[in-house]
Amino acid sequence: MDWLDVLEYFLEKGYVDNGLTIPFLIGSKSVLEPDEPLQSIKEFITEISENEPPISLMSCGKVHHYILSPMDSYDIDMRHIYRNFGNLVIIDDSFKDAKSIDDIISELDTELSDEIEEGIIQELVEVGTLMMNQKYYR
Repeated sequence: MDWLDVLEYFLEKGYVDNGLTIPFLIGSKSVLEPDEPLQSIKEFITEISENEPPISLMSCGKVHHYILSPMDSYDIDMRHIYRNFGNLVIIDDSFKDAKSIDDIISELDTELSDEIEEGIIQELVEVGTLMMNQKYYR
């Protein structure tokens, strides 16, 4: 089980409308695989950009974070209108100055590394509680 399983699960169950935040998805590994180290932002974003399915990224004003969501077939057909960095597809004006995936990684690392390193306690408690209550935990 990995971050994509978590993302798809939360969307399918209707727990979220548009996707999940990067810290939430990276941090979910500490609940699902507590003996494994968390991915770095670089590892996480590189994995997204190099693998299927295409994942959309946008800024969510409601939670004040970037959120990620798997693209459906319609979005995939329309992805040419967005900025694509491999299979990471920016669907709003976030990272408007980015010329490469490395630019996105650098900006995210600056914005999120402290939050991820501090443990993202609240989000981990929420994901762990929901997953265990739903018998999704392994």
